Parts: sequence; structure tokens; C-alpha cells
Amino acid sequence: MNKKIIPLLLTLLIAGCSNADTNNIEKLAIADHDLTLKSADCSLSNNGEIIDTQLQGNCHFVRNFEGTEIKTKYYADVDAHVAIIVSNVPFKDEDYPYTLERNDCGNVLKAILATKENVSIQNKVFEDIVVCANTGIDEKVYYLLSH
Repeated sequence: MNKKIIPLLLTLLIAGCSNADTNNIEKLAIADHDLTLKSADCSLSNNGEIIDTQLQGNCHFVRNFEGTEIKTKYYADVDAHVAIIVSNVPFKDEDYPYTLERNDCGNVLKAILATKENVSIQNKVFEDIVVCANTGIDEKVYYLLSH
């Protein structure tokens, strides 16, 4: 009996690994920094150095309205480039029907500020705002989260 169970378990394990999502890493070059976001656990690194996002679960960089590239903004008054992370993905809510069909929507936003010297995560958080990473957000959100 055990001889049949072990091969079955190994087969299931191998099949599970082959179906795993390997496309869960997003990269962003910003202000002379190379950022890597591991979506599955929302971990961020800058040239290999780990930066604590203080976010849980899956997350993504917010992209432009076409969903083709990660959107960043530059603000001279803070002398920083800004990117936004949306977390708590996938967020599903019947009150927002489009979230039921997508896997890139979340309800927690945080800003990354990148200067020539360093990269930091802002302490300010927007919660209970529904955003899909591949549909973009208004520039006001970038401004408010970065100031």
C-alpha cells in the first residue's frame, strides 16, 4: 500500500510545482536604483538590499492606464521619483464587480520614494480604496502618498 502512496504523492508534488506561478517578480529601474518586487510576499529589494514594505500578501506596482508599464512620477519639491504599490491582492468584492474578474486589484496603497541617494517607503497608507494595478490611478494619489 505504501509503495502506491509515495509515487502518487511525488507525482502530485511535481505537478503542483510545474503549475506554480513563476511570473510573480516585477522590476523597476528608477532614479539609478534597480527595484525588485516579489508579488507573492510583497517583499521589495533595491540592488539586493531588502526594504520592508510593511505590507501583507500579494502586491503589485501600479501601472499606467493602459497597463503597459509601471507608472512613476517625479516631484521636485521632495526631489524624488514616486512609484505606488497596491497590496491585499486579489481583492474580491461584489460591490466592485470588476474585481471579481481580475487578479490585480487590491485595497491598500503605499508610495515608494526614490532619490539618487536612497529608496524609502512612505509611512502613509491609503486603505479601503479599490485599485487594480493594471488600470492605473490618478496623479493626485501619487502626490498625496508622497507628501
